[in-house]
Amino acid sequence: MTRQVVARILLAMLVGAACGEQHRPLDRYFHIRPEGAEEALGWVAHRFSSDSGAVCWAGGVFKVFFRDAPPWAPNTDEAMVFLDGGGACWNDLTCSQGGAVRESHLPYPSGILDLDVDGVQPALAALPTVFIPSCDGSLFAGDHDVDYLRAGRVRHHGLQNLSAGIMVLKARMPGLRRILLVGMSAGGYGALVALEVLHRAFPDAEVVTVVDSGPGVMNPLNPLLRRELTEAWRIDENIPEYCTNCDIHLTPLMAAAFARHPLLVRGGFISGHSDVVMEVFTGLSPVVYGGVVRDQVARVKHAHPGRVHAFLHGQQLHGALIRPEFHTLAIDGVTLEQWVLQAWRGDAQWTSRME
Repeated sequence: MTRQVVARILLAMLVGAACGEQHRPLDRYFHIRPEGAEEALGWVAHRFSSDSGAVCWAGGVFKVFFRDAPPWAPNTDEAMVFLDGGGACWNDLTCSQGGAVRESHLPYPSGILDLDVDGVQPALAALPTVFIPSCDGSLFAGDHDVDYLRAGRVRHHGLQNLSAGIMVLKARMPGLRRILLVGMSAGGYGALVALEVLHRAFPDAEVVTVVDSGPGVMNPLNPLLRRELTEAWRIDENIPEYCTNCDIHLTPLMAAAFARHPLLVRGGFISGHSDVVMEVFTGLSPVVYGGVVRDQVARVKHAHPGRVHAFLHGQQLHGALIRPEFHTLAIDGVTLEQWVLQAWRGDAQWTSRME
């Protein structure tokens, strides 16, 4: 028996003993609705009461932002779902010392969301967009309240917040035909969980998924990290039971969801070979982190050839999607913006780009 097999068995025993694996319906929070809305710098901010279950981890008001297509864009039955980054916390230390964003914040005015790039009107930014902030501390995957000595009551309501955001989009555009699901950092992990949630909300829509700087990897050498996350967030309750190899990494969620739902048509991973933010979270060294990312992405690509590709750059650049470099970072003459647009359009030129 190999070390990897032994590690997976031990991890399953630890997680099962700690929480008792029990999968719950992923549409159980589709009833959540906002209590009000107001204009916010070109966006409509949908505000949720804490009683709804959609709330930031420290008790702050949770907001979801929606922006319609600009006047110069054609009417469309397509939209973007953007899951923001915001860190993570899973114990008294990480929550009390600011491991995760505490409040909802306005969407970024740059990168993939920028409506005007040197006088050019980008096609992706023109999509009607729902921006879902990450302030749950649980990568959009948690469903658990914890009382800590120093941090106090922590509300890991990731699934509630994710569902609330998707329901905002559903109320505004119920007949969507195509959706671009984008996740950055914590939202990258969240996008993997959101695949099944989004499909249940829009079962007839094609979904193209782009995961940036949050590729779902954990530390295979430290099963206690995953155990802590499971205990704090109840994350395994919100992983579809058909993902039978998600006991360590969350990256296999894409392969499992793609196998089950043909309308999840394409998926892309964006990552640097080294990423300080992710290395701190996982506890992996730069060399090991890059190797784990390449290995996990290769497994998903092998399971779905042609449907999954990667843009693995050599820059120390966390969250490229929301930076100005989104328009200029290039591999083999193809910018990241062009690569994401190729994925969205199903362009025959779309392929993996690696430095």
